[in-house]
Formats: sequence, C-alpha cells, structure tokens
Amino acid sequence: MAKTAFATGHALTQKLWSAAFFQYARFGTYFSKFIGKNERLPKGVDISTSPDAVIQLRGDFSKDKGDRITFPMRAPLTSQGVQGDNDLEGNEEALTFYDYSMTLFKTRHAVRSEGELSDRRVVFEAKMQAQPALEEWLAAKIDGYTIAALSGVASADANIAASVPTTNRKWTGGQTAAGVITHYAGNTDAEMLQANIAATLFGPAVISAVKRKAKRTEPIVRPIMINGEAFYVMFIHPLQAKAFKATDEFKDAAQLAATRGPTNPIFTGALGIYDNVILHEVERIHVRTGAGGATAAELFDAADALPNGTTAARALFCGAQACVHGYGKLPYSKTKEFDYGDEWGIALGVIMAVGKPVFNSEDYGVIVVDTCVQAD
Repeated sequence: MAKTAFATGHALTQKLWSAAFFQYARFGTYFSKFIGKNERLPKGVDISTSPDAVIQLRGDFSKDKGDRITFPMRAPLTSQGVQGDNDLEGNEEALTFYDYSMTLFKTRHAVRSEGELSDRRVVFEAKMQAQPALEEWLAAKIDGYTIAALSGVASADANIAASVPTTNRKWTGGQTAAGVITHYAGNTDAEMLQANIAATLFGPAVISAVKRKAKRTEPIVRPIMINGEAFYVMFIHPLQAKAFKATDEFKDAAQLAATRGPTNPIFTGALGIYDNVILHEVERIHVRTGAGGATAAELFDAADALPNGTTAARALFCGAQACVHGYGKLPYSKTKEFDYGDEWGIALGVIMAVGKPVFNSEDYGVIVVDTCVQAD
C-alpha cells in the first residue's frame, strides 16, 4: 500500500524553523553561556564563535558537502620576547596553528499523535507541545555530548567515542578538610581508596593545584580573558560541590561570584570563584563506583577501574577551546500526516559533531579531575 507524506510549509518556513530550533539548542543548553558571542547567525549561513570561549562553535553551510568539520587551534606563544634595547626586528615569533577535525553524526527524534479522537480528550493543544518538547530533548542531548566529550567517555548513543585523557590532562586525588593535598602521582583512579576518602575530597586546595598544573604543563591550558583578566572554568558534581561548601573558603568564593555575576554570563549562576577559577555545579558530571570489576559503571577510562566501594566524580577544569561544536546542518524539523490526516507527527534532526580538541598528542583545553565523593 502506497502512502503519501505531507510536509508543511514552504522551504523558507522550514529554514525559519531550523533557525528557531538552533537558537533554542544554543541558548537553551546549560553550556550556552560558555559558547561566546555570535554575530553571523541571523544570516543563516555561517556559524563561527570566538576561539577564546570555553566552547567554540563552527559550521559553514554554504561550502561543499562533506562529513568532517575542521577547527584551527592556536598554540600559545612560547618565546620570552626581547629585553631592554635588544632588537625585536628579526626575533619575531610565528603563530602556530593545528587543525582538529571531527566527523559529523546525525541524531533525530520525533513525537506522534494517536489520532484526532485522542487529541480531543485533553483541553490543551497537544501539537503545540511537540516543538518545545523536541527543543528540550535536543538541548539535553547537546549538554550530554559536551560533558561526555570533555570527560573522555563515550555517550550512551555512541555518537561520542571514548577518548582517554592525555598524559598531562588528568589529576586524581583530593584534599583533607584542613586543605592537605593528596595527589596520586600515577594519576590513576585505581589508586583511590574508599578508606582514604577523607583525604581525597574536592576543595579549594585541589582547585589551585590543578590550576598550577594547567599553567605549567606543555602546552599550557589557555585561560579565558574577561575584561583583561585571566580565568578558568570548572564544572563539578553536586557531591563535589557539597565538599567545597564545607570549607572555610566557600563563603568568600560565593560572594565573589555574586559580585561578578552581572558583568558576564559566565559568572551567572556560578557556585563561586576561587583563585580565578569560576566554579559551576552540574548534575550531569559523570560519577563511577568500583565494584570489584571493570565494567563501564566502574571506570571512566579503559583499564583503570576504581577500587571496590570507591565512588568518584570527574570534574572538568576548562580553558579556552576546551570543547568544539560543529554543525553540518542546522537542526531541522519536519511535519508529517498519517492515516489520511487523522494522525500527525513532528520530527527534529541535526547533523553535528562535538569533541575535545587534541594537538601534539595532548588534549588542548581540559583537565579531568577525579576526586572521591561522599553520598548524602
């Protein structure tokens, strides 16, 4: 039996729907405030946000088709410059760029009615709820992809592949209530023991230790410049936030965040600012618990399972271009009628890529921070 599908609206209408869905996907996600300013989106052709943001967004729909998007990643300058009256001419340093490419993937979802009789049983217009429901779904998907990519773990739908943190981009351990650091030199989760949990919780000393690591390893994690001041952003689990709130430093950190909040979206909703690291509490941060095996629920990284009974959360210490979002096609919506117009359905899809850039065999802008956590 042949069936005929009906698309609603002119091609221009579909383009406007795509722009509306994209606007929600960008601004409705938790990570929208970390993407940076975009002036060219209204043209509906080019997307390009600042490489100085935590998340860089890119996509050009006017170029030739392909399944990959490439990002130029700028390496920090390394020269000491010239001092005093020594000649600067002839001692200039060349900018160094690395290309980071990602393969696009497609993800879709849809809602569908049971029929006109079913629709009449409710006082609200069910069809009007379809678009916001799909917008919320897409925003949640993008947030999940972002955290999975930064964490180096695979997403549930396998669109994000596991990518073990590189040598200088992982920190494991924690601190005591008094601020004494416990840092495992091997940077493996297998070293963390439940019996030592009081010495391996999240706190201000951990923040400063990781910041020093970010500034001293090669390549350095490039900070985000806000009004001429260098900042980093750290996303932590609610149980890590609980440990931080129990420290003496929390009150001052929270007050500083409240003071800076109105000046920039990155400060809005921040848990606190400590040592110029802006802390954000995110419930989607990944948690693992060792159970004597090596299943996905017991490890963040392959072959590095947590000890039996140990629960750890993976915080994300981020600088500029820690994560990149690439779009091969704006989110697109299609409406279809079934059974001679008695049923309706609305679908939403997107072609995109999400990843953490790597150059010179090192993650570019993120350090994962694994600390023990205590359940409520």
